[in-house]
Amino acid sequence: MDRLSVDQNEQICRLIIEAGQQALQLGKAAFDIYEKGQKDFVTSVDRALDRKLSSGLATLFPTDGIVTEENVRSRQAFQVKHRRLWLIDPIDGTDNFIRRGGSYKVKPWDTTGPLALALAAGLTCCGLEGQPLRWDVDAVDGQTLIHQQTILIGWSQYIEQLRPKVQAAVQETNRT
Repeated sequence: MDRLSVDQNEQICRLIIEAGQQALQLGKAAFDIYEKGQKDFVTSVDRALDRKLSSGLATLFPTDGIVTEENVRSRQAFQVKHRRLWLIDPIDGTDNFIRRGGSYKVKPWDTTGPLALALAAGLTCCGLEGQPLRWDVDAVDGQTLIHQQTILIGWSQYIEQLRPKVQAAVQETNRT
């Protein structure tokens, strides 16, 4: 995968900052709240930010795939082989946003940030069997967008030493 240029990274940061500022502004006014599932809500602000982030990333990276938590149709991008796949959660902490209390974040998807930092630090990121991480429909649940692949992150030598123990622990947990 191609690394992002300094300019591309700056453009992404500006887009996220703009979306964060938009969230602050829209959060001061009345907004609509919809129920996606049991105790799972989305607001009109989530949807507006979803559109802003999706269109911004599509403009910056027209050949990349974009999957967002709030746009079910975007999950079709899992079916296509993309050079890069962007995963978006427009407001992480929607419950706090609705209550106008606590913390919430405007950001790319949960898994991507920590993995990007780990890779930049030179850590190994792999699946439980040592295989590369996957971002396809088999690895990420198409309904919940929760990553289904067990992810190991660490220095290479420790991953190789500890992987069998982690495998055994996961198997034991799955039995109970």
